[in-house]
Amino acid sequence: MSTGFDSSLMVAGLTSAWPAAVSIAFHAAASLICTTRSHQLHRQTSPPRLQMRRWRAVSAKLTAASTAILCSTILAVQQCQSEQYPSPESLPMSLLGMLAGVLQLISSLSALLLHCIHSGRSSVSSDVLLVYWPVSLALSLLVLRSKTKLDSFGNLHGTALLPHVVFVFAAAFAFWAELDTGQPTRRHQPIYIPQDDRENDSGDHRDNNNTRCGRRERQHANIFSRWTFAWMTPLIDESYERACNGRNGGEAEMLGLPKKLAGNAACDGFFAAWDFECRAGTQQPRLLWLLVNGISHDLLVSGLYLAFSTMAQLLQPLLLKRVIVFFHQYRSVENVTLDDGLVLALGMGILGLVRTVTYQMYWHKLMQPYLWLVRVLSGLVYRKILRQSNESRLRHTTGEIVSYLSVDAEKLATAVNYVHCIWEYPLRVAIVMCALYRTLGYSAFGGVALLVANTHLSVLLAGLLGKQIKTLADSRDQRMRAVNETLANIKGIKLYSWQAAFAAKISRVRDTLELAALHDVGLWKSVMSLTSSLATVLISLATFATYECFDGVSRGPLTSQLIFVSMMLFLLLQEPVTESPTVIAILVSAARSFGRLQDLALSTEVVPVSGTNNARTAGSGCKGTGAYSEAYCRRATAELRDVDVAVRMSGATFKWIDGDCVPVLSNVDIECKRSELVAVIGRVGSGKSSLASAILGEMVKSAGSVAISGSVAYVPQQPWIMNATLRDNILFGSRFEQEFYDRVIDACALGPDLEMMSGGDMTEIGEKGINLSGGQKARVSLARAVYSRADIYILDDPLAAIDAHVGKHIFTHVLGPQSLLNTRARILVTNATAHILDCADRVYSLLDGRVFMEESATRDPAASQYFSRSASDSSLSVDETLALQQTPAVDADEVGTAILEPNPSYGIIKRENRHVGSVSCVTIWFYLDCCGRANLGALVATVLLTLVLSASSNIWLTRWADINDDNTRDSRGVLQRRSANPIYHLAIYGLLGTAGALSMAASALILWLRCSLAASRTTHKRMLHSVLRSPMSFFDSTPLGRILGLFGSDQTLTDDNVPAAAEAGIKAMVQVLVALFLVVISAPMMLIFFVPLSLVYINLQKFSLISVERIRKYSQLPAEAPEFVQNCSLSRSWPEQGMVEFKNYSTRYREGLDLVLRNLSFRVLPKQKVGIVGRTGAGKSSLTLALFRVIEAAGGQILIDGEDISQYGLYDVRSKLSIIPQDPVLFAGTVRENLDPFNSHSDQEIWCALEHAHLADVVRAKDEALEFMVAHGGDNFSVGQRQLVCLARALLKRAKVLVLDEATASIDNSTDSIIQESIRKEFKDCTVLTIAHRLNTIVDSDMILVIDGGKVAEYDTPGNLLADKTSLFAHLVEKAYTINSVNS
Repeated sequence: MSTGFDSSLMVAGLTSAWPAAVSIAFHAAASLICTTRSHQLHRQTSPPRLQMRRWRAVSAKLTAASTAILCSTILAVQQCQSEQYPSPESLPMSLLGMLAGVLQLISSLSALLLHCIHSGRSSVSSDVLLVYWPVSLALSLLVLRSKTKLDSFGNLHGTALLPHVVFVFAAAFAFWAELDTGQPTRRHQPIYIPQDDRENDSGDHRDNNNTRCGRRERQHANIFSRWTFAWMTPLIDESYERACNGRNGGEAEMLGLPKKLAGNAACDGFFAAWDFECRAGTQQPRLLWLLVNGISHDLLVSGLYLAFSTMAQLLQPLLLKRVIVFFHQYRSVENVTLDDGLVLALGMGILGLVRTVTYQMYWHKLMQPYLWLVRVLSGLVYRKILRQSNESRLRHTTGEIVSYLSVDAEKLATAVNYVHCIWEYPLRVAIVMCALYRTLGYSAFGGVALLVANTHLSVLLAGLLGKQIKTLADSRDQRMRAVNETLANIKGIKLYSWQAAFAAKISRVRDTLELAALHDVGLWKSVMSLTSSLATVLISLATFATYECFDGVSRGPLTSQLIFVSMMLFLLLQEPVTESPTVIAILVSAARSFGRLQDLALSTEVVPVSGTNNARTAGSGCKGTGAYSEAYCRRATAELRDVDVAVRMSGATFKWIDGDCVPVLSNVDIECKRSELVAVIGRVGSGKSSLASAILGEMVKSAGSVAISGSVAYVPQQPWIMNATLRDNILFGSRFEQEFYDRVIDACALGPDLEMMSGGDMTEIGEKGINLSGGQKARVSLARAVYSRADIYILDDPLAAIDAHVGKHIFTHVLGPQSLLNTRARILVTNATAHILDCADRVYSLLDGRVFMEESATRDPAASQYFSRSASDSSLSVDETLALQQTPAVDADEVGTAILEPNPSYGIIKRENRHVGSVSCVTIWFYLDCCGRANLGALVATVLLTLVLSASSNIWLTRWADINDDNTRDSRGVLQRRSANPIYHLAIYGLLGTAGALSMAASALILWLRCSLAASRTTHKRMLHSVLRSPMSFFDSTPLGRILGLFGSDQTLTDDNVPAAAEAGIKAMVQVLVALFLVVISAPMMLIFFVPLSLVYINLQKFSLISVERIRKYSQLPAEAPEFVQNCSLSRSWPEQGMVEFKNYSTRYREGLDLVLRNLSFRVLPKQKVGIVGRTGAGKSSLTLALFRVIEAAGGQILIDGEDISQYGLYDVRSKLSIIPQDPVLFAGTVRENLDPFNSHSDQEIWCALEHAHLADVVRAKDEALEFMVAHGGDNFSVGQRQLVCLARALLKRAKVLVLDEATASIDNSTDSIIQESIRKEFKDCTVLTIAHRLNTIVDSDMILVIDGGKVAEYDTPGNLLADKTSLFAHLVEKAYTINSVNS
């Protein structure tokens, strides 16, 4: 027996020592971690009350751990005994074995300690122990295999193996026992109830049961369940069953949000930091820093997961190299056995599993910063729009704000998913290049030059793409402004029959601006796709060519090992190379979106002017441009508190925008003390509403001083009603107090209205108050202000749409000296002055923005004359007696669909029925049909060509590698140092690869410039046409925000994300099919496994078409009657006479509702003037809607000049009728476009209409005259001026039939008299139907129509009705004069 030094044995020992080295490192780290965790748990509070159950499980864990310790002790002793006299060649292995045995014993003791402490303090399995036991088991097996294979000791008999075997089983049992700890079932509960669980169970029960169930499932999930998301399986099954069976409304279970995202936690913390930044100094607030700081922890954790995932991915080529070597050496090298291959295969599988788990956890962790950013950015936008100054509103319109919420916030949040690419791509490239160098030598750097060049080119192209993306975003904002304006005023557009004009306006922006920008974006993306595809081919080609030229002699030919390992490394390079342009584009787009959001966040805000009780800071991060600064408000508050003055303006001058040359209000001096009622009067356009805005701080003060003391409540001239219950509209977030609430309801005369509503105050109010009359909306808005209990009340003509007797009631109980607000400061802007003649403490009159009168109402002769002139007119209400005689209700008017009855659940707004599961094949076919068959054919052809070329390239490379493998040694066994025909093979490979890259780029070009563009154009066109052609019942039951979301986020996703997903899917499909083809050639039986996997893959790809699903649904909405009927059109001169006849006409607002007009029959002769009166809900406005066919007949006919209007197209009917609605509608555009959108009238005709509407002087005062730009919603015109614009439209149209629906409700009495005279003169040859609000507008009518309950109650001349003392109209006039005499 030789005693010399055996070097081969030492080398073998060192080679087999790596399991022991890994074991040492693991057990050392495990000992430290287990001890640290035990110490942390021990320092926590004492364990809560234990439930004496499942002690068997605890005992089993402790027994298994103790057994493992015993085995570790035996193994350590055996290792030490066997290494007492080691030979020199086995010394390294002996020392490692001894150290591994000792550390294994120490880690087992630490695990036992952790078992003991953790079992008493947590009901969830220990993550540390769940990782420790399986890894310790695996390392024990590896060490045992290493010892068995090397057998350096010669004593591995049964006794020596027994401790290893027992340790393996003990570790497995301990793992199972710990794994079972955190799995509570109905048969057994956790061994204790944690204190926080008991508090949660007995706490707030308002949480949804599904949400709490989801939180509990996630709370008790162990580390493997979290890694594999197995804890979601029961919830997914239950949700799917619930959705399929329709239980709980078909809603899926919702998981509770983490604490960081739940409630207002995310927004509150961010807003506090943002406000601090804004107040910190003069430098610009660091919005980006705050956002990064908010997501830094989650980004770090996700980055760690990505690092492990990347590590596992980079190790795969090394194992692949060993696998190829194994196949070459198996059965030819003596000491290469089958178990070596099995270990390599197991290693490949484990690396793939680690890669999958860590990569999915990486994306899961990224969802938290994504959701946090969406929540915070949306909250920032919402908070900002509530504080915007007027200048900011002009810069950031409603359409743009919708784009900020639906597009920019989403893009910025999505960019977080690609932040780690900034460091991961360069790191991966560096490691792969090092591996390529070790594999191919210096030849690898042949592709580095191309890689660097491609990176620079990608950055250049990304910059150009970013400019196009900005252009695209701007054009989208412009389109969304037009869409928002159209949908917000859809009823007026239908009445005017202007759908075609507005559809053309939207389509013009869409086609000429947005789609042109989308075309350029698609072009640049296709160019970037070409460069990335070529880069992959050229890099590998350059590397192989360089190898053959320089390293082929020294390193040998390009064998299969070199080629496929290097190709796998090149595949690892493919994602950084090909996706870098996409990542750069996404980050550039996110930077653009961040700039837009930052611009909004830093825009000017209204500085609140309320007192110290409700003072708020601007928080805009920029110089305040509101009327007053916060510090000044505080000083003013202290000053006014001493003199008991609530509002004081001294020499104040105001502008809407800081840059305006001419002020809106000049040298204003007003004062309002506490408990005073101050009236502000003036003609249309004199500046009354501007004064109210100035007090609210919404205007820029350029001179003078302003002082406000106390909180402010505002009642606007046009009531704002939200989609909620009537009670919620009044409370508006305040605490409900039944007694005070009832007093407010009574004071605002809402009691009779609640009695008429089937749901009372719990009735849902539709969007914009669609199921309330104009007067009801005004009184709800007033009740909201009264309930707020403010110190100062600014009321902008709230009584304009209310009857005289109801107005008298409200004035007495709300505004008068004995009212609810008699101790509060009240500033009332009004045109109707009858009720304030004897009650106002001060009266201010405005003319052209200046206060020209300031006296007590009782002492000022001018004011008395003004009041006396208007009192008789304003109090003669036409609905008053009818309302008093029948239901003790409300006001005369009835705007829109005031008869809409709520369903049994008192709801109006319909919930959107969303598709459950994957997107249907119908939706896929819809999108493909929009792409165009010819375009799809070209796309399929290029994709098939790409498949063929890619497969050919890989087959050619495989053939070349096989030739080199066979020719490695010649017939004499001499090693060959050159490849077979390298230039020939490289040339063919280069041609095939380049052709494949060009084919892929061609498919991208066709996809973006033909298919996607055609689909974008068609989907938007179909959806726009479908929505505009929908009946008004659709808009009554569908929130505007939902429709805007379709044209905003859903259309954007269809334009951008669907083709991007399709491009990525095509690339992935090409790679998968090529790989499948190569595998099937080698092993045909593998096809069995690929078929089901391909079905799953195809099914998953459908989820990127959810937006298309919604667009398809809204492209197939039920439409109203056609605009034109073929072979049935009216003459251009129709109606020539203007005779209107209703014959037994009945109608309802939609199917399932009661009739609102019942067997209505009356005739209006040509040129007659008919006044229409009736109580609220009688059907007056329904008659108007029926005449314009906004609602269709359920029976009977409407004849105009003997023609049944239901037989003709809607455009033919509506375009020949005129209406002046109560709610005036103005659009963003020039004055000319607002009067004549089809450009069918001359300037002279337009000026003539403006003259007769008494609006010509206002327009001439503008520098642009007819080209003056009207702001969104007509905000730069007063409400009265907007009604005059509507009058000018009717004058310009000169239709034979005109409907006046409370047309002068918001105009002062003197202007009203002038307008009424103009109407009588200019429309003397027309048939005029007037829905009355003031008696003087109908007393000279030819006929009076009294409607009650949807039927004709009376229809006769005013003289005949007044002669009949029993008629409703006669009683109405008598009662009206009685009220007038009382007021006077």
